[in-house]
Amino acid sequence: MNIGIWPSAMFIILAWPASAQQELLKRSNPTLESITVSMKVTSEGLTLSRMAIAFPIPRNGIEQELTNLQLNGAQVRESTEGRCTYALLNLGPESCPKVGESRTYSITYDVKLWDLSVDFTQITEILPYDRESELYRTYTRNDPPILDLENKDLLAVSDDLWLRSRPSVLDYARAAYEHVARTFRYQNPGTGWHSTEAVLKQGGGDCGQFSSLFITLLRMKGIPARHNVGVIPSNSPHAWSEFYLEKWGWIPVDVTLKNSDPGGDYFGQLRRRTHGVITHKDLGLTLLLGDNTVQIPSIQSGGCWHWEETGKGTVQAKCKVTKRTWWRFW
Repeated sequence: MNIGIWPSAMFIILAWPASAQQELLKRSNPTLESITVSMKVTSEGLTLSRMAIAFPIPRNGIEQELTNLQLNGAQVRESTEGRCTYALLNLGPESCPKVGESRTYSITYDVKLWDLSVDFTQITEILPYDRESELYRTYTRNDPPILDLENKDLLAVSDDLWLRSRPSVLDYARAAYEHVARTFRYQNPGTGWHSTEAVLKQGGGDCGQFSSLFITLLRMKGIPARHNVGVIPSNSPHAWSEFYLEKWGWIPVDVTLKNSDPGGDYFGQLRRRTHGVITHKDLGLTLLLGDNTVQIPSIQSGGCWHWEETGKGTVQAKCKVTKRTWWRFW
């Protein structure tokens, strides 16, 4: 029997942007947070012989910088796709909680976070995409059921928005952002990733579904786009999106915040207080847990899996993210 419990947190590698991106992306309002990610595991009737716990490790990028990582016995691993780095604890019977017992496992780190804004006045030209590049092929791919580029209802919306926006990629991206925020309802938070068809039928979803609709609309017109998955250190998961412009790089977009604050501007804006630490970009992770492999869409704070148990009962695993703010500049 193989049970996986994965509440979520993971982090990205982003190199400091090249010259054109340096002009476009502005960092401000840095803050330094001390983060503890802990997993409390309780055995309720099962004798555990083997357990694996994975905690995402933030990667350095323009949005964040990691220091003072404390692994507490874990080993650093990479997902098969290279999308995330994680701290892995492979635990034998002596390290697993006994029947009726709870044990807590954790990692800690400091992370410096910035607000990020895009200066669109710096964009003097929109270059055609290199359609043969790995980046283009990866982030324009059809990835059903969550990103279904063949959904006829959404294709009709895409065609209408494109006719009103062409030939401007930027105008189309903004039109898609405004359409999703205006048309759909925020509902069913924390219920996982849903198919394009289900989100359209339900008339909305949570931050993951809002992001997925926006990304699908962009990919339908050959514009590279992907998810940003993160966790706010108050223990709240969040997801948003970004799209790519040749030469200029990735542009952050938060459709969910636009939905909740129609008068706000979340196109090309990233705020550390509302987004927190980025976990990983793009969906679909393959984690190697010793002799076992698990595939999950995303991870935002941590995951727990167990095998080779005896007895009857359950295992409860609860992940928690806490922070201490050392300093900030406003």
